[in-house]
Amino acid sequence: MTNLDRQMDQQGYVVGIPESFDISDHSVEASLCDNYACEICGQIGLSYRQFVEHSQQTFRAFAECPNCGWAEEL
Repeated sequence: MTNLDRQMDQQGYVVGIPESFDISDHSVEASLCDNYACEICGQIGLSYRQFVEHSQQTFRAFAECPNCGWAEEL
């Protein structure tokens, strides 16, 4: 479990997307993460992470560094 996973869990979110969500709507964000650089360690290519609130009402997406764990909400 990453720091981002723990933070999102504390805020009531789980990994995933709303059931009614069309993932193709966020394919551009996901592909952009491949070219993003980490602001902490400089790693090129960040992971696209998606979280949904338990109620399925709120969705949040992040670019997360697989090297140092730095993350930024998209």
